[in-house]
Formats: sequence, structure tokens, C-alpha cells
Amino acid sequence: MIEIQSTMYKKFKHLLKSIYIAPRAGRNLRILPDDVFIVSYPKSGNTWVRFLISNMLNEGEEITFANIDKKLPDIYNVFRLSSKALILKSHEYFDPRYRRVIYIIRDPRDVVLSYYHYFIKIKVFDETYPLSKFVDQFLDGSLDHFGHWKGNVGSWIGARIGDKDFLLLRYEDILISPAEKLSEIAIFLGINVSSDQIDNAVAQSSFERMQSIENKTGHKWGSLKNNRLDRKFVRSGTAEQWRLGLSVQDSKKILDRWGELMFKFDYQS
Repeated sequence: MIEIQSTMYKKFKHLLKSIYIAPRAGRNLRILPDDVFIVSYPKSGNTWVRFLISNMLNEGEEITFANIDKKLPDIYNVFRLSSKALILKSHEYFDPRYRRVIYIIRDPRDVVLSYYHYFIKIKVFDETYPLSKFVDQFLDGSLDHFGHWKGNVGSWIGARIGDKDFLLLRYEDILISPAEKLSEIAIFLGINVSSDQIDNAVAQSSFERMQSIENKTGHKWGSLKNNRLDRKFVRSGTAEQWRLGLSVQDSKKILDRWGELMFKFDYQS
């Protein structure tokens, strides 16, 4: 009898997922007016900001890769049955349904390098795959369905810059002043928190601590299941890694293609 009930429960759970997740995940997510979105092109600091916010909102509770999707859901995995407003992660290009948005921008030369190592970690290819070929795919926007970096960033900047419900943050500025930027996020969210709460959230979200958390719970995170354990998702967390990681030719390709937009955000040669 127990086995029958268990089987029925699994079938019922699968049915719920097919009804509520498949039609709504990603671009087709059911969006509520009070939802807030943490948006960025992939590998631009979105996960780190999710940890910062989650640690700020859940003081005293350990935030790990095992529970981050419950604390601040990913639109590609969210299971939405209630009408409760959420803070959600997204990599989508401009979507007019997103009313309140925190958009994170990062130097595309660092983005492509981080993305390259991520693709190796999740076994899309191995270390023998030419980085220069990957850079070309990055420029063409053929790596994913989020568009290329300029298209994704430009779509949001062009449509929302100057909007009071649009908070633009540079990843590099968060690195320099994480407490200050997290305070800006708290104000944007309308949350009253103390400086001690901010400082604690920053400490709990340090790259050293996140690396330790990844070692313990990374395998429980959907994005990292069945990946290479010898490669880290949370890497150095520094800026301008491209100066050592990219060839002069590859960095020049990116600058030549997207320099006009990059210069607006002080991503210069």
C-alpha cells in the first residue's frame, strides 16, 4: 500500500510540474506585478548577488547551494503555485513584463573567460577546446539563447536606464564596495536593515566562504549536478582576469565589436 501511494505521489508531482513549471519557466514564467528580478548576462555576478541578498534577508540561517533556489528562485526552475511576489534570478534579454529590475553588468572580457571555464566544468567540452573559438561563439551569441552580451545588456540599458524601478550595478563596483552596493539594493527593495546586517551578509557571501560552501553543497545544486568536481564554479571573484587569461587578439576582437558600449561603463583597454 505504501509503495502504491508513493507511486501515485510521484505521478501527481510530475503532473503538477508539467502544468505549472513547463508552461511558465523561463521566458514563459507567470509574472506578478510586485516581483523583483535580478538580471544579468550569464557569468556576470548574478549568483553572488543572490547570495548577498539571501544572506541579508535570512539572517541567522545558512545560505548554501542546496537552498539558494528556494530563497531566491531561478526563473528556469521556479515552481510557482502561489501568488506571493518573489525576488527572482533571470538571464533574459529585455522583457517589458519585468517591472522592478536589478541589472548587473560585467566587463565582457571577464565574462567570456568565466563562461569558458564554466562550460568546461559542466562538461560541454574539455580543456582542449580552443578559447579563441569560444570567443568567436560568444561574439556571435551562439552559446545560449540569451543573445550576445551587447544585445542582452543593450536591450535593458536602452529600454530602462533612468527608470526609478531599474537599478544598474557594475560587478566591478560590487567587488570594490560590497556593503555599499548591498545597501543600495536594500533601499531599492524597500527593506530596512542595519549596517551590521549588511556587513554580516557580505561576510557570509565572501568568495572564500562561497568556495567552501560549494565544496560542501555544490553537488546538490541543479546547475552543478554531474559536473566536474575538479573545476570550481566559484573561482577567484576578481576583476580584469582577462588581462592574463585572454590573448591580445581575442581581447581586441571583443573591444572592436562592442567597444562603444563598453566605454560607456568604463571597460576600456
